Amino acid sequence: TLRTRLVARMSEAPPEMAPAPARDGALPAPQPGWRWESFRDVAVQVPQDWGYGFAPTSAWCISEEWPEAAYVDLARGQGMVPAILCEGVIPADQLVPHLVLSEPAAAPAESLPDGWNYRRLDVGSVTISVLTDAAGDELADQILASAVTFQVDHNGCPAAVPSSESGALSQLAGAPLAVCLYDFDAPGVLGLRASAGLTDAAADAAWQAIAAAPPGGGPDDDSESTCQEPTPDPSAGPQPDSVAFVVVDGQTFRFAFSGCTGNGLSDPSPESPLREVTPQLCRTLLVPPLWVDTAFGPAAGVCLAAVQRP
Repeated sequence: TLRTRLVARMSEAPPEMAPAPARDGALPAPQPGWRWESFRDVAVQVPQDWGYGFAPTSAWCISEEWPEAAYVDLARGQGMVPAILCEGVIPADQLVPHLVLSEPAAAPAESLPDGWNYRRLDVGSVTISVLTDAAGDELADQILASAVTFQVDHNGCPAAVPSSESGALSQLAGAPLAVCLYDFDAPGVLGLRASAGLTDAAADAAWQAIAAAPPGGGPDDDSESTCQEPTPDPSAGPQPDSVAFVVVDGQTFRFAFSGCTGNGLSDPSPESPLREVTPQLCRTLLVPPLWVDTAFGPAAGVCLAAVQRP
């Protein structure tokens, strides 16, 4: 079975700045040429032309792929990291400016060359880290100054895991949709990892995948010999267990793909309450900045094999 593993990294002290709360709990439009990026109940703006990638980890010395332009970290400070502790500092020619949204204990803390530093801001349970050199200090401060808290983000995704579903997904076919990815499968818990809005061609591809997914849900496996759900530790609070929700016209539909049973995309209808997790469904719904590299169960195997590392 596939198991979830998180890797924590220590953070540095943040600067003295305070975020503004979003009006009415939702996010306003970003400034021209910029876009929102969200994590938990905090969002910041970055230039629209920033891409997506993965921030250096303790195993940076074995990496063969380095982003060539500014980006937003997809791992959100966590994920699978080889058990290698690289020595020395990261070469300057392998660094470009980037943003990392993470929990404080998972903020990046790798050794950096002279002239590079992470400028940070702590907002509640979130640490915002912007890697920059001297030439980018002003831009980094502008990113940090844009931080806001919210209840519902720019794509209509609640900061906390939804506690209910509504409507029939198949009756909304063709409308723009959003996908909300949560680290925790616990209703009401602050767990938003990232969100993605799907419009135009991306929305068309998603609706085609939804329509093609067979009714009946799954794949599931409740046999003790092949699929056992991790036993939660009540004292440790919510445990990582990725789940996503599709939001269409304010209605939410659960997309469960990590677990032994109950997998599928909810689509309440006389035919079936769930659609099966298929490779195409995973590819069209779990798009950047959504990223999952660890999960467990038969449906997780389908998704992890289908969604390629950006």
